[in-house]
Amino acid sequence: MCKEIQQVSRRRRCAETEITQRSNRSTNDAFLNYQFQPICVSDQKEFADQQSREESFFTSLSHLASLYKWPIDNIISKAPYPLNIAFSFDLAQWHLSQINPDLTLVIIQDDNHPATLATVQTTDLGSNTLYYIPIKPYWKLVRSKKHRSQIALIESVLAYLCHIVEIPYFTKKNGDGYLAYQYEMLRDFVDFGDEDEDDSFNKYITQLAEQVDYAATYCHKRFNHAFALLDFANRVKNFTSRKGSDSVLIRIATKFLALYEQYPRKSIMETDGLALNPDEIGFTCFHYSASLSFFWTDDDETYEQISQSLDADFSEGQFEQLKSVQLFDQPQESVTHSLDFEQKLLGLLEDFIQYLYELNENE
Repeated sequence: MCKEIQQVSRRRRCAETEITQRSNRSTNDAFLNYQFQPICVSDQKEFADQQSREESFFTSLSHLASLYKWPIDNIISKAPYPLNIAFSFDLAQWHLSQINPDLTLVIIQDDNHPATLATVQTTDLGSNTLYYIPIKPYWKLVRSKKHRSQIALIESVLAYLCHIVEIPYFTKKNGDGYLAYQYEMLRDFVDFGDEDEDDSFNKYITQLAEQVDYAATYCHKRFNHAFALLDFANRVKNFTSRKGSDSVLIRIATKFLALYEQYPRKSIMETDGLALNPDEIGFTCFHYSASLSFFWTDDDETYEQISQSLDADFSEGQFEQLKSVQLFDQPQESVTHSLDFEQKLLGLLEDFIQYLYELNENE
């Protein structure tokens, strides 16, 4: 007997269904039942940046831990990015403070270091002292066409300070430091100054500024060349003192040569870019390079005008402390914090500047 095949009945599309109302109840566990979508990075560049930063940071962290003999597992956070870097940094900073509270742990980020650890030690070398090297005495000596061995030895010292130590120059063509900006501002003030001011004074300052720029540019071209450095040791060896000031010069030059031989590539500007944040320390902080520069002289009208700007600037702040930085982009065999070079250099600069001023008075 055949059974009748019946079609499965379906509710009509327009049929109404009564909705059962439920009483309100607690949904405290709703959060636990919710499925979050995984975090993904749609921007490939951002993903690449994350990878490079993590690799840079944790590689440098392993170098830091190896130097100070920390168990690396104790300072690596398993949190997701970027918290893993933040938490690991805090752990490393705490361990470092237990060993040497004078060291500060920082993350260096530039074109070559996406996120590289470094330790920094700062040293206060005194009050706001200006190490401005006058060029006018050298210019007067050159124009006298006398004392060739004296001129040559001074040129070797100047070449070392300019080319190796990288003390900034101050002329329009050769300068990019703080004083170069001040001299440029002086020229702009004269060119576009107040019409009510004394026109004859403006013309005098303009002519003087042009003369200074010409003479200083000539001096820079004369002493800043490779031979002055290559012949430095030979000039010291063959120098013969003819007067009292020559013994002062040979003593200073000999010490500069020794510093050059001990630190043949050391520049005072190596730690540039690590300046303190003025917002964090509560006052204006000038990079210490502002206190190191060549300039023309302190006994003419150009410096008189510039000194007013210097007084206004430096009265509102102070110079950044010198820093010793140890970067952990490579394995480190020992702790290398030292400001021996900077301390020796500044002491020699004081003697050399004093010698140049005395030379200026005697010529």
